[in-house]
Amino acid sequence: PPPRSPSPPPRPPLPLPPRPLPRRPPPPLPLAPVPLPLRPRPPPLSPRPRPPPLPPQSPAPSAQPPSPLPPPPPPQPQPQPTPAPAPPSPRLLLPPPRPPTPRLQPPQPLRLTPPSQPSRRSPPSPPPPRLTLAPPRLPPPPLPPRLPPPPPRRL
Repeated sequence: PPPRSPSPPPRPPLPLPPRPLPRRPPPPLPLAPVPLPLRPRPPPLSPRPRPPPLPPQSPAPSAQPPSPLPPPPPPQPQPQPTPAPAPPSPRLLLPPPRPPTPRLQPPQPLRLTPPSQPSRRSPPSPPPPRLTLAPPRLPPPPLPPRLPPPPPRRL
């Protein structure tokens, strides 16, 4: 048997990887195309499209189309007699008056009863306290911003 070679044959040197080409900056984006002024198109010729539909209609009446023609006129008068806006108008008018009447009735006696009593005692005194009671209804002043907790000190 042939003697084994102590070391394998030397491998050929690996080819070096190709050098990366320097990237070129991308070309500037082209400006938006300026729209050219549109030329006024010639008006469409109406006589040409109209004649084709007319011939088919002419034989249609001779083939008993009078029956379908009369029905279209009756539907037109039907929407006229049906008053669509009439029903909503009374409905809209009825709800608004109803709520104000009950709302106004309860507050009136409550407001009239307290002022009547103090007014007999001293008319100028009662109005100021009531006026002072109104401001509290405003929202309270904003609270100062909370500071973040101090970082824990390392020993």
